[in-house]
Parts: sequence; structure tokens; C-alpha cells
Amino acid sequence: MFTDRQLKAWIKENGLAAGADRTEKLGGRGSGSLMFKVRGANNGEFYFRYHIGKARKTKKLGNYKASKSMAGLTLEEARQKAQELSKIYRDDKDVKAVLEQREEEKARQHKEREAKKLEGSFKDLTNSYINQLKAEGKSSASEVENSLQRSVFKPHPDLAKKKANEIVTEDITAVLRAMIENGITTQSNRVRSYLLAAFNHGLKQENNPRSYLESPVRFNLKYNPVANIPRQTDYERSGESVIPDDEIKHLWHELTQTDKVSFVMASLIRFAFATGGQRIKQILDTPWERYDLEARTMLIHDSKGKGAKVRPHLVPLNDLAMKILEQLQPYTGECRYPFAGGSHNGDPERHIRHDSVPLALQRYRETHEGRTAKAADIRRTCKTIMARSGIAKELRDRLHNHSLNDIATKHYDKHDYLEEKRTAMDQWNCILDLILNPRNSVTLIRNAHKNN
Repeated sequence: MFTDRQLKAWIKENGLAAGADRTEKLGGRGSGSLMFKVRGANNGEFYFRYHIGKARKTKKLGNYKASKSMAGLTLEEARQKAQELSKIYRDDKDVKAVLEQREEEKARQHKEREAKKLEGSFKDLTNSYINQLKAEGKSSASEVENSLQRSVFKPHPDLAKKKANEIVTEDITAVLRAMIENGITTQSNRVRSYLLAAFNHGLKQENNPRSYLESPVRFNLKYNPVANIPRQTDYERSGESVIPDDEIKHLWHELTQTDKVSFVMASLIRFAFATGGQRIKQILDTPWERYDLEARTMLIHDSKGKGAKVRPHLVPLNDLAMKILEQLQPYTGECRYPFAGGSHNGDPERHIRHDSVPLALQRYRETHEGRTAKAADIRRTCKTIMARSGIAKELRDRLHNHSLNDIATKHYDKHDYLEEKRTAMDQWNCILDLILNPRNSVTLIRNAHKNN
């Protein structure tokens, strides 16, 4: 067996010639040898030597550490490493192949550890989805963001930091169950839909060759954990309530007398009626710059429904709508939005929160016994009265910017139908005015009849 004295003697100037080597057996036949090779003065190397068939192979273990100040392996360390390779040799013979496999495995594990560090959390996933909605100009982005914060991350903070690909169906089920147990029914379906869309977004993002390299964050999702959770269909009954004519009149004239309902809020609800039931969220999101008071139009950016494309919706403004805007000018004319204010500390760049409208109407119902008007009823009520009054369905649909999906309309009909919509909106002005002022309107009609 080698000794340190021998090794040091071999590498002296008058020791063994450069390139000379000596071997030490590591066991019986087929165990390989520890080899020491002289490289020059005070310079030696350790190798493990073995045979594959008749071919002699060597695997370098390291340089010889001849003194404490030198880097490399001591004799004992070299023997230990050689014994490790000897065991591989006895078991598998091809030492090089085994070591390469081990290196590949180490590299793979290192890569996995690094990838794990970059894996996005559940909160990262929902933020990525919300940012996509914002980039596409989706009006629903803030609603999604607020709903997930309120219903998921605030009551279940442990889920926020959990890796997105570690979220399982049971996690989502627990969130929805807690909502339902607290009496939150319809909204639980909304949250389910938002989470379903967020995970679908994550799955598609990493398979999209255009967006894959845009962010270092990876979600490594294998499936959508929300997909197998059923939607509670009995929580989604279609609304059927239509506000009676007498209540529309009462609401229009008495809403400003309701405690904690501002003039701007009352004007917004009136404006929703005056414009034939345009979506309140879209009215709120329309800044003054998209109103043309001379041409009597407002331009809504409608991004409701599937797809990222925003559909421009030019809404003609009738006399009732124009009067409301004129009354608002002294209050919000210098703000970005006509219906500015609310709980934003007077910020001129922000409008009333859309979810405060149902609260205003709740206060109206509590103040005025027997009243039933809800924000969700306004659009349906306007459309129902239009149908009752003979406004054609096609014009009703165009006023509400419903998609017309026949081939001719989708691909060839690019007419904006503004004049036709203006005629229908003027008809609606007369119908609504008759509801708001029934006696005066009836008198005018009777007088006109007599004159004929």
C-alpha cells in the first residue's frame, strides 16, 4: 500500500520521472486499482484504474495534496474515492457511464430545484390572469380582482403562497363551500368561473409560443383543479322582475330624497333609464372625452363576452339623457367621468363604484315601503317596455349592442345604424316621458287628437 512518504519521494526532483505511475490494488480481482501518476516536481495525481474487456480505463480522482497549503486530495481521501468507484466497477463495470448518468441526474435535480424557485404561487396565477384582462381592456378586471381578494385570499390566506400547481380540487371546493355556508350563493358561481378561467389562462400561457418567454414565472400546471367542480345551477335563475311604471316614476322623482343617495348616484340611475338600459358598469367606465354633446352621442367600449376584442357601441342621447348630463356639468364637468365621486375621497380621476349602485337602491327600498326596484332590473325593464311599445326587436338589440351573428351581419354589414338607433332612442324618450309625467303627456295627446 502507498504511504505519504513514498508519494512525496516520487514527486521530488530526483524521484520518479514525469509520467511514471504506480498502482495499489483495492481488493480482489475485478476491483480496480488506485493509481498515482507523477506530473513533475511536487506534482502528482490520483486515478482509479480499471478494465473494460481488454481495454484499460482510468478516471481521475484529483491532484495529490502534498502539503497543507496545497489544494487537492490526501492519500486517505483518494483511497476513499477510489473505493467508491471500485464498488461501481464491481456492480456495473462501466464506471464512466454510471458517473455520467449521476452527473446528468444531479444536473436534472438542480434544474428542477431552480425551476421550483420560479414556480408561481396561486396568487401569482390569479394576478397574471387579472393583468391579462386589464391588458385586453376588459371591464370585468376589477370585479374579478376584488372578488378573488374578498372571497378567496382574505378568508384563506394560506392559499395565496401555495404553488399554483399544488392547488387541488379540494382546496377550491373548500373556498366555495365556505361561501355557500355563509349564504353567498350566486357569487360563489362567479368566483368558481373566475378561478376556472385563471387556471385555463395558466395552462394556455405556457403552451403559447408567443408568450412563453415573456415572464420567467412558470406555473407548470398539469390540469385545471376547478374543472370538475359543478356550477350550482339553482343559484343562477334568470331574473324575471320588471319594475312597474308607477315605481319608475316614483324612483325617478324620489331617489334624491333617499338618505345617503347622492345627486350624482341618482343621476346615474336616471341616466341608465334614459339611455334605454345601457349597462351601468359601461356607463360608469365611459369618460367625458367619449361624449359628443354637440352630436348627442356617447361611445361605449363594450368588451363584454368572449374574446379580447372591444366592440365600440355608439349610443345616441335623447332629451332626457342630455338634460341629466347638463345638470351634472356643474358637479363633475371638471372630472374625468360624468359620474365621478363616491367612496374615492373626491378623486376627480375615478368614478362611482359600480357595486355601490345596488346599495343605493337597497336604501331606496328601505326608505320607501313596498318598492322593489333593483339595479339588475333596469336593463330588463327598459327592454320589456320597448317591446310592449312596439320598438322592433332588431333595434332593441342594436340599442343594447347585442351581437348579431348571421353571416351577412358579421362579415358584410358595416353600417353603424346610428340614425336608426337615434330614431328608436327618441321613441324611447317619449315612452319614458309618458311614464314619468303621465297626466301631462295624456293631456297633450288628447289635445293633438282634437286638433286633428
